[in-house]
Amino acid sequence: MDSNGTASEVARAIGAALGWNSSSDDRKSAMAYLESVKAGDVRVLASTSFLLVKKDWSSEVRLHAFKLLQHLVRLRWDELSPEERREFAKVSIDLMNEIANSCEEWALKSQTAALIAEIVRREGLSLWQELVPSLLSLSSSGPTHAEMVCMMLRWLPEDITVHNEDLEAIDIFCTQLIPLFLCKIYAGDRRRLLLRGLTESLPDILPLLYTLLERHFGAAITEAGRQQLDIAKQHAAAVTATLNAINAYAEWAPLPYLSKYGTIHGCGFLLSSPDFRLHACEFFKLVSSRKRPVDADSDYDSAMSSILVILMNVSTDFLNRSESGYGIINDSEYEFAECLCESLVSLGSMNLQCITGDSERLSLYLQKMVQYFKHYKLELHYQSLTFWLALMRDLISKQKTSAGDGSADDLTSGDNQKRKLIPFVNDEICSIMLDISFQRMLKKEKANPGNELSGGALELWGDDFEGKGEFGQYRSKLLELIRLVASFKPLIAVTKVSDRVILIIKNLLLAPLPSGNLAVLESMQLAVENVLGTVFDGPNDDNGSSSDVQLASCSVLEGLLQQLLSLKWTEPEFVEVLGHYLEALGPFLKHYPDAVGSVINKLFELLTSLPIVLKDPATSRARHARLQICTSFIRLAKTADSRLLPHMKDYQEEDERLYGNEEGDGLQMLCNGDGCDIVMDKEDGLQMGSNEVNEAEAEKGEKRGKQPAGGFFLGIADTVAYLQKEGQLLRGEHNIFGEAFLIIASAAGPQQQQEVMTWLLEPLSTQWTQLEWQNSYLSDPAGLVKLCTETQFMWSLFHTVTFFEKALKRSGVRKGNSNLNNSTASSFQSHPLASHLPWMLPPLLKLLRAMHSLWSPPVAQLLPGQIKAAMIMSDFERTSLLGESNPKVSKSAINSADGFHLNMKDGNAEPNEVDIRNWLKGIRESGYNVLGLSTTVGESFFRCTDIEAIDLALMENINSMEFRHIRQLVHSILIPLVKNCPSDLWDVWLKRLLYPLFVYSHQALRCSWSGLLDEGRAKVPDLHGIVGGSDLKVEVMEEKLLRDLTREICSLLSVLGSSGLNSGIPSEQSGHGGRSDVSAPKDSDIMSSSAVGFLLKNKDIALPVLHLCLDAFRWTDGEAAIKAASFCGTVVLLAISTDNVELRQFVCKDLFSAIIQGLALESNAFTSADLVGLCREIFVNFCSKDPAPRQITSYLKFLLSLPCIGHQDLLAFEEALGKTTSPKEQKQLMKSFLLVGTGNQLKALAIQKSVNVITNVVGKIPLPYTFHYFLCI
Repeated sequence: MDSNGTASEVARAIGAALGWNSSSDDRKSAMAYLESVKAGDVRVLASTSFLLVKKDWSSEVRLHAFKLLQHLVRLRWDELSPEERREFAKVSIDLMNEIANSCEEWALKSQTAALIAEIVRREGLSLWQELVPSLLSLSSSGPTHAEMVCMMLRWLPEDITVHNEDLEAIDIFCTQLIPLFLCKIYAGDRRRLLLRGLTESLPDILPLLYTLLERHFGAAITEAGRQQLDIAKQHAAAVTATLNAINAYAEWAPLPYLSKYGTIHGCGFLLSSPDFRLHACEFFKLVSSRKRPVDADSDYDSAMSSILVILMNVSTDFLNRSESGYGIINDSEYEFAECLCESLVSLGSMNLQCITGDSERLSLYLQKMVQYFKHYKLELHYQSLTFWLALMRDLISKQKTSAGDGSADDLTSGDNQKRKLIPFVNDEICSIMLDISFQRMLKKEKANPGNELSGGALELWGDDFEGKGEFGQYRSKLLELIRLVASFKPLIAVTKVSDRVILIIKNLLLAPLPSGNLAVLESMQLAVENVLGTVFDGPNDDNGSSSDVQLASCSVLEGLLQQLLSLKWTEPEFVEVLGHYLEALGPFLKHYPDAVGSVINKLFELLTSLPIVLKDPATSRARHARLQICTSFIRLAKTADSRLLPHMKDYQEEDERLYGNEEGDGLQMLCNGDGCDIVMDKEDGLQMGSNEVNEAEAEKGEKRGKQPAGGFFLGIADTVAYLQKEGQLLRGEHNIFGEAFLIIASAAGPQQQQEVMTWLLEPLSTQWTQLEWQNSYLSDPAGLVKLCTETQFMWSLFHTVTFFEKALKRSGVRKGNSNLNNSTASSFQSHPLASHLPWMLPPLLKLLRAMHSLWSPPVAQLLPGQIKAAMIMSDFERTSLLGESNPKVSKSAINSADGFHLNMKDGNAEPNEVDIRNWLKGIRESGYNVLGLSTTVGESFFRCTDIEAIDLALMENINSMEFRHIRQLVHSILIPLVKNCPSDLWDVWLKRLLYPLFVYSHQALRCSWSGLLDEGRAKVPDLHGIVGGSDLKVEVMEEKLLRDLTREICSLLSVLGSSGLNSGIPSEQSGHGGRSDVSAPKDSDIMSSSAVGFLLKNKDIALPVLHLCLDAFRWTDGEAAIKAASFCGTVVLLAISTDNVELRQFVCKDLFSAIIQGLALESNAFTSADLVGLCREIFVNFCSKDPAPRQITSYLKFLLSLPCIGHQDLLAFEEALGKTTSPKEQKQLMKSFLLVGTGNQLKALAIQKSVNVITNVVGKIPLPYTFHYFLCI
């Protein structure tokens, strides 16, 4: 077939492939034909494509033909002879001239220019040097010719500006092709040669671009004035193409060149042109973001200074117009201003030295950035915010540095430049930043348009603001800036925040509808919290004493404190906001203890102003507000440190005098929960209204020289006790107060903490340890069903368990000190809860055992319908599994539940299924947490707790538990238990608990994964959990449950394989697997001091564990594979360190092959490095030098079974591996070897990145061509 015939066939195929009305079969057939043409004779491809780019064909055909030509140049260029390549280049250049003469559409011009650029990049420097004179001549032929030349100049440096430094795309281990390092050298050399050629040509290119810019901009203006609009458009297109070309060089061309040849001046001039200013400003944005070289000279600084002057002058014009309100500013002008601001931000960040050298220029620059920051347009403010954040971070760090050593001798030049800025960031600038940040803390949707304090004329953040992240992220940036300014100018920050809050409150009190302006006050609470936290808890508070600044700040805040204390709000919304403000004062109260009593009194006043919440939707807001006020005591206890302690301890002593009770009735009443039948020694208790107490408190107030509001002031514990006795405090609320007491006591030291712990827990033990309720409700499942009808007692038990949880959390071991294997008897006896565990845990274990039994099939079949319904997932849990948006249900929503939340007086009302579900969920979560936290108490837990009771409670019904519950049990109990169990008790605890867990979980997971991988649906045994919903949603939930449990089980394996639990295993061996060192530890010593060794000694546990690890690599879950790999790494080290032949056989055969199978899964891409590392360890340590041939045969046979590996390849690989001892290099060799050996079928190792392509011109290159391209450079 002749060339014309082939061209016609190709054209028809292109039409069929792109035609919207083509059938699927026709489209596939056409695509296959086009691929055959691309892969066929290269000369036929060239001649056919050149025919199809002619004007005789449609635009679609011509564009596709250009892509065929570009494909040829990129991937098959070397198949042409040198003479053919020259002829190809000549025809292409002639084609560019032809396209320019006929005024073709933009896409065809762009493709032609891209083709020429691709040819120059492939052919190299010699062709480029020949082309330069002809290009200069061609550009003067007319606007279209100039446009195409500029297009080509724009595409030419693409290989430099769009870096593809990840040349690992050609990281293939191949001895028959060009070696990897040569490919890198050739590609790098070609790029360097092109860069050198372009750099040498800059004295020709840049003047040409400036000339074209000047010539065609002037011509466009002239022709537009003559109303020759078509000609004017051609000149305008040439200007745009010239600016695009300039921008391609802006990132890398030497800055002095850009100044010398007029590029900076020309682009600066065009900033005044509405048609071209965005393109021109893009140039300045690119240049400004270039980091100042270390060896920059005066020419560089002069050029950057000229850029700064241009940008500031243009900014001044815009800002003056904007602030004066003169004229209308459209969206295009704001887009331009945003680019200007971004350029100034980049310049200040990357080239600060060019600004700080001139004080006047620096002052003007900061003034412009302040103007942008306070601009009402959100986009402009946002751009400036990034600058001020970076600047203030640097200033604060430099301030600390200079304050730390008092010397600037060691500071770098850049540091000194930043220190020069400190005097220029004055009080006025800081005040403006604070004022604007305060106003912008409010979202547009919550602002009251009629209130000036709601942002005034500022454009606030709204839900429709796109491209800058979420409001929470933006607010975090504002808060960081507020903290930085508060650290830099603390007194100004305190004054500003105090004055604004007072002003908002006064306006709110005068407003006819106060609730409409409450959002403004809410938005300022975080600002108050951050300012006070910085000023009173910041670097100035290191020694615990108050500095002069802090003392002055206290004086300023007295006015705010009095304003807050004087408010008489009772509406729940207002009470909640006021509570937030009072708790935010915590850091301030640490330095102003005289006000602590007044704040505590005010919080109690707010609490008692809200009604006791019954089960009434209308009072839900009040319920939430009460919880918030109670929680404020916890937050105050944390931030005010020990300042709350006197308000508990002193009054306790006074109570002892009044009542003659060492323990203090107030605290006993605090511990007496609703529904608990605890008999108090003094039934009359504390009467707040009694004359005796009033007189005593009045006398106490006189002694202290203060008279709190209300005429008297009770201690926190006594007040809580009174409120509880009077029925004004719910059980969940007094639990929160108990937690606050624990925090307060911890500030006084371990002894006080121990006393308070006993003080709080002993009254609870009376009811909790009674056998009557345990025998009645926990002896069988029917008893637990009965308990679910005893609403008041049911919730009383729940709050007891949750208080145990809080007590353990508040007295637990600090993070990082969880490994208690070496703890002594004295250490665990000192734990505040060590003596309480023997009575706390047995009833809890019975409760958990009874709850778990509800899910066993014989029991579940006989349960009442209400209990069965309560065992089903809540709507929140289902939507969470589906990944759908749903407001998070806080645990306080369950913790706040009470017997009183049902509107009843006799205590006999039955809860509904939602209440029972919440109770079961809460008991499970808190009960599991209590057991998990108890393991951190020390050896007392492991030596004094009945393992039989633990085993029955947790493992008796493990086969009936749902996946979600097993995951929770593993996460909350077993992982902490494994971490903290003493090694001499592993045989008692780990063997007993881990055996049933691993046996069942491996069987269940294998079955479920088999269903998912083979049938597309996980077979999850959560029969009670998943009910209702579409089949698709059920499938999604099942898969999520399966993956969650898989990951948690593998997390447990990762903990078992951690270094802390395997200290006896020597670190990775260097060299090969022989152990000739006579001083090496014995196998028995290694196994006994290793958790993994312990598991492997117990074959009943070892078999399911090892099989689970192998399966984890084959399941399509990357997170699980990462954790399993961690465990397997320890197994490999154990095999290396011991002479266990059976273990080595497993590692060399089963584990090695499973890892390589895992690498075939794309889901394991993120853990591929770890998996390759394991392969390297196995191969290096058990290679042919190992004297044990049986293991060697197993994995060598596996490697030789790979499709692309022969015996010689294996020998060559071993030789290459033996020439280096670097683990990194060995891993790289192993990776390459596996890729080649499997025919590049290991998806986890497959390269994701493609080679460089000209953007917006051609599509991605298929992977095989990518490798061919690199290997044939």
